[in-house]
Amino acid sequence: MNKKLAIRFAVGIGLIAVLVVAFQWFRSLQGDFDFGKADTADWVVAVQRLDEGSQVIVIKPDGAIVAAPDHRAGSSDQEPVWRPDGNRVFFSSNRAGGAYEIFRWNPQSGKVEKRSSGSRSKGSLWCGPKGDPQANVDFLITAGGFVVQYDPKTGSGRQVLPPTTEERAMDEEGGSSGQFDSMYRDLGKSFQEAQWGPGRRWIVAKMVRENGDEILVYQGVEPEMTDKGLQIAPPAPIAAGNKIDFDVAPSGEVVVSIQGFRWPTEVPAEFIKDGKATTPYLNGLIVINPETPGGPKTLNLFITKERQVLASPRLSPDGKSVAVVAGTVDEQEQFVPASLVVLPVEERGIDRARPLSQGTIYEPSWHPSGTKLVFAKRDSEGKRSLYAIPSDGGTEQNLTGGKGDFANPSFSPQTK
Repeated sequence: MNKKLAIRFAVGIGLIAVLVVAFQWFRSLQGDFDFGKADTADWVVAVQRLDEGSQVIVIKPDGAIVAAPDHRAGSSDQEPVWRPDGNRVFFSSNRAGGAYEIFRWNPQSGKVEKRSSGSRSKGSLWCGPKGDPQANVDFLITAGGFVVQYDPKTGSGRQVLPPTTEERAMDEEGGSSGQFDSMYRDLGKSFQEAQWGPGRRWIVAKMVRENGDEILVYQGVEPEMTDKGLQIAPPAPIAAGNKIDFDVAPSGEVVVSIQGFRWPTEVPAEFIKDGKATTPYLNGLIVINPETPGGPKTLNLFITKERQVLASPRLSPDGKSVAVVAGTVDEQEQFVPASLVVLPVEERGIDRARPLSQGTIYEPSWHPSGTKLVFAKRDSEGKRSLYAIPSDGGTEQNLTGGKGDFANPSFSPQTK
């Protein structure tokens, strides 16, 4: 009898343990029942531009084009990004009516869900840094001119730029104020996009200035010891120009394309000639690592006082090469793309540049293996097709074959 009671007691304890574990698992879902993996190796996500609006699509290796379901006629999907595990796509859209919200798409099952709400539009999604498991949980967005760390499972956001003096959540109508507000007001009026550095120890963000120029800012997020105790350091400008593009490598290098050099802060005395400010160059492509021992050092991959520009920089997965769109600036200060080029991340890297494709090219993006790139190229009718090409040169492959007008392509992070 005692043996039977002991067995029943043990079974009961086991059932309770199972129920506790199941309850904890259920609570962790927080009402978001998103299950299942998607096999997306070699898939490409992009935006298809329609006569009215736009729609997010994926292109499978067999050439099939699959559109995200539930698109509302005339609405605009934009800025699709892969979750780092390649199982989901996130994008910003006004397909639900009103403001641009965050949507999650399982491209294998076809399920599309709205994962945010509120009256302020949200965009500039960035999932990273690469190799960070937390990047599968939350990502950076801009909302109301602030940079926000956003959790699509709960639909909640935490303001990260400008930093706040307390751990305060962003409400749906804006951000929290703090001691850094005045510092950032002196730099720019709103944020356009941002990326984490390694380990989320710092963040780099692009701002728009009052005169329409752009500035790239570095902000450490870990407190440092000062004579006033532990404090977060103030923001540090990296570069400014009429137009700024940037990318961050997993190792921490920041590549910056500068079109129309501007001084980020005060003009150094040595660059004032006859009472007028001068500049060291007009356009450039530079690389800087904010965590370099002894202080940040700059590599000038390309600088010029002429009208040539290297735009849309994207660092290879190993951080040793950068893909850019080469072109010129016309008389209206508009960039005119002419070719896709890959160059090494080294001083005067332009001297070893490899041209890959000629034409009106946009938005290059690397395959996670580093062996090829995908990009958009305009045809004679003014529409953009998507192409893939080996990163060491070779024959380019038209992925869309005249089936529409496409933009913003990127390969799935998954590899075979």
